[in-house]
Amino acid sequence: MDRNLSVFDCSVIDLGKISFEQGNLTVVENANFPFKVQRVFYLYDIAGGESRGAHAHRECHQFLIAASGSFEIYLDDGKYKRQVFLNRPNIGLHILGALLKKKIPVAKDLGFFLGKGESIKLNDFLPANLQRNDLVKVGITVRPWRFPGSLQADRLFENYLNSVRSLVDNCAKKGHAVLFFNQSIGPNSHEDDRLAIAEVMKRLGENENVCWINQDFTCEELQSLYSELDFMVGTRFHSVIFSLTSGVPSLAIGYGGNKAGGIMGDFEMDEYTVPIDHLTPELLSQTFEKLSQNRERIRKKLRELPLQLQVSREKLIGEIRHQIQNN
Repeated sequence: MDRNLSVFDCSVIDLGKISFEQGNLTVVENANFPFKVQRVFYLYDIAGGESRGAHAHRECHQFLIAASGSFEIYLDDGKYKRQVFLNRPNIGLHILGALLKKKIPVAKDLGFFLGKGESIKLNDFLPANLQRNDLVKVGITVRPWRFPGSLQADRLFENYLNSVRSLVDNCAKKGHAVLFFNQSIGPNSHEDDRLAIAEVMKRLGENENVCWINQDFTCEELQSLYSELDFMVGTRFHSVIFSLTSGVPSLAIGYGGNKAGGIMGDFEMDEYTVPIDHLTPELLSQTFEKLSQNRERIRKKLRELPLQLQVSREKLIGEIRHQIQNN
């Protein structure tokens, strides 16, 4: 490797994105890079605020992608320094390993820093029989996850819907108010939660304790609504994030990797994560029952969360400002 290389020889590369009805696809192959890829590895379950790296390889090219979340990269050639912030799964940075200087700080999902809207109230969207203050209110988010790559996708999707239906039935029989929310609407069938909610509602039939709040809310409005819940059971992980930051005990149905388990683990709540591939009505109900039994202990733990997030937020803002001022 040329010893005269500088941080400016590193380059940001757009891998491109193919959009279709079910979502987006990015192809990664040797033709994308000015070097031959010999090994691929990935890091996950890294808590926000932690860092990685702080070393370099003498003869090495590397390409870094933020497949989820975001991180900042520090480069140093001995004369010049450079920082690059990555937060998109189709954009990466080609670096020369010998220039990687500092540990790479990892930021929390930005959804943790969202402020709730104050002008919207849950009762404004509920039928009269579910507006009582003494009712336990359970929020539900589902998504039309079609188990990409699985040979049993249809069976797994049906099992997912029936597991949610079973939990809703159990909660309604206890007299709880069960409320479905549209966390995501469009732009395609892969991202439109209304399709999955409609399937669950069809399996449920009429039930006066179940309500689908079929509205298109902003993120701030959703967080405001979630803050009035007693529990959240979310497949859409940002519904879980918004609920946790509002002090609401939450259960995550994790899909597409271990993101849900990793983030829940940051708050020592990984025992309340159920992988969607292994979901059964019994497992989902048992996990929710454990969540319900430990409600007060969890709420006490979540009351400490705002201060932790404020520290993390200020640190992230400082790092971004520093990068802007030095580029």
